[in-house]
Amino acid sequence: MHIDWVTNPLVQYGVMGGGMVACLSLFLTFKMEVAQVRRRVDKSRTTLSDHFQNIESVIATLRDRVSAVEERPASAQRPGLNLTKRSQALRMHHRGESAETIAAALQTPCNEINLLLKVHKKLGSDQE
Repeated sequence: MHIDWVTNPLVQYGVMGGGMVACLSLFLTFKMEVAQVRRRVDKSRTTLSDHFQNIESVIATLRDRVSAVEERPASAQRPGLNLTKRSQALRMHHRGESAETIAAALQTPCNEINLLLKVHKKLGSDQE
């Protein structure tokens, strides 16, 4: 077997040159892939920063709304049925008056009176 061609300098230089070209091509493709990843990361960062700015603006709006609600005077918020109105409504119901009549007499929404009567009936408080 003739393996003298392996010791030929042209073959050795050719193999070394081919190896260098392969290493250079691998290096360049690696650099291109790293550049693509960096572009994607930068794009994601800008997208995330936009989302965070939107979230911060929504939070600021919600804070403003909450502070506006908290700053309202207590009289601006309509209270529910107090104990006096509740007992009056139940007495009127026991007398046989309708929910609409009770609501008009107590200046309370009819839905609240209906709810009060349903809860009273569910609890079995009619047995007095």
